[in-house]
Amino acid sequence: MMNCSPLLACGEGVGGWGSLWGWGWGSLWGWGWGSLWGWGKMSNRQLTISNYQSTMPKYIMWGSYCEDVLEKRAPYRQAHLDGLAKQKESGVLITIGPTKDVTKVFGIYEAPDEETVRQLVENDPYWQNQVWTEYAIKEWIQAF
Repeated sequence: MMNCSPLLACGEGVGGWGSLWGWGWGSLWGWGWGSLWGWGKMSNRQLTISNYQSTMPKYIMWGSYCEDVLEKRAPYRQAHLDGLAKQKESGVLITIGPTKDVTKVFGIYEAPDEETVRQLVENDPYWQNQVWTEYAIKEWIQAF
């Protein structure tokens, strides 16, 4: 019996061990002998997305933009986007974006605690330069 880590895909035979993301023998994304997407042999014991659940709590952030958001955000936009890209790459940011009318912002974070999310929001150039004018954070239970 193999022990499967939630961050590793485990399989039998050629499937072997590999990562959830990237390229390799037991990869869930990309290609390789144990790949779920792409080509190759996949073991019937390989970890799937449906049975992986993170133990890290999720938080939603709901906030408001200032009145003249399109003009006011311009000097800070690239630094804002670069910071969000780093958060996304680290796994703490699941998704974020404005409403279609650009009056509200909505984000989902996966972090150890609410204070971590609050620090990320308050260190964002949009918050520091009053592009975001208010926000609230709530722990979120993902049902599906």
